[in-house]
Amino acid sequence: MATGDFSKTYTFKSSDNVLAFAKARGVPDDGAAIYAAAKPTLEVSKKGDQFTIRRVFSEGRAHDISFELGKEFDETRPNGQTVKSVVVAGEGKQLIQTQKGDKEVKIVYDFNGDDVVSTATITGEGVSAKWVFSRNQ
Repeated sequence: MATGDFSKTYTFKSSDNVLAFAKARGVPDDGAAIYAAAKPTLEVSKKGDQFTIRRVFSEGRAHDISFELGKEFDETRPNGQTVKSVVVAGEGKQLIQTQKGDKEVKIVYDFNGDDVVSTATITGEGVSAKWVFSRNQ
């Protein structure tokens, strides 16, 4: 996963269980509904050892994380909460992010051909959400 062309943009295709996931993370109902209805664009890039994953939402908001594999960094979530995160390479073409805050969340980005499947799971609670993106041609 650490090699290859990472300058790609992916368009939202579908999502599953996002509302339940947001509520389980403690997002208030109105924010959870907005989060569940969002259809973000996913931008992934790599320059040297530095990766950037950016979710761009229709109203112009964006959530970015920039990191080097295996190095812990501070991440500010869209709600303003700061958590500790680390991203490692997984099996095949995967990036696996672990966020440690009020609840630990594991996010797996699975790059499969022209699609990216992003699955977020709240550790120990078994609540997860899935987003599917297709690469722009």
